[in-house]
Amino acid sequence: MNVSDCLREIYVGPFSDYLTASNSLGGLVKDQSQLVNCLFKLEINLMQILQKYKKPVHSQEEDIFLEPISKQINIIKNHAIEKSADCHYLQFVSDSIEIYCWTKETDLETFISRFSDLIIAYKSKYRFSNIAEKYSGWLEAWTQTLEELSEFVLTHFKNGLVWQGNEILPAQAALGDKNEFRNFDHKALFKDINRANSRLLRQADENADNPE
Repeated sequence: MNVSDCLREIYVGPFSDYLTASNSLGGLVKDQSQLVNCLFKLEINLMQILQKYKKPVHSQEEDIFLEPISKQINIIKNHAIEKSADCHYLQFVSDSIEIYCWTKETDLETFISRFSDLIIAYKSKYRFSNIAEKYSGWLEAWTQTLEELSEFVLTHFKNGLVWQGNEILPAQAALGDKNEFRNFDHKALFKDINRANSRLLRQADENADNPE
């Protein structure tokens, strides 16, 4: 089973249970889960890119594909939760959402161990508190998502991201994820580049034919 399929199994398993429970709870819990859903889909998309393409030559190209994940994490962390009656549960998601930043880490064992401690602390906290029954399934689904995601990362990416494909990453694919490049006429750009290269070649030929 490839890495995309392994991650999808988590998505259709405990993460799907988390989304269902969040929808039932409604309010800010549901709103937050929709943001997290977008984040998870970004990670699945990244897995597909890693499977298809070779590692980019320039680190800036790799950063372009990781940037949407970082931005979505910031959106989730900045999502207003203070005024909600569910703020303690929402805070748990906000505190643990940075596990999705694993894509930028190289020492994954140390990184994941921090979240393992967080999961244990929260599970212990709510196991002995008078947690409302309606939250129990939600909490269980989210903690299981974190646990399975941790296992996935350590199994497949213990030493960081691995580009497994054979294809060279197209320039348009990298540039296309940037707002300023989305509507850019890449064909015109390449025509200009080719035209300039042809002009330089002609000049080189002329210089060779007419040495000083």
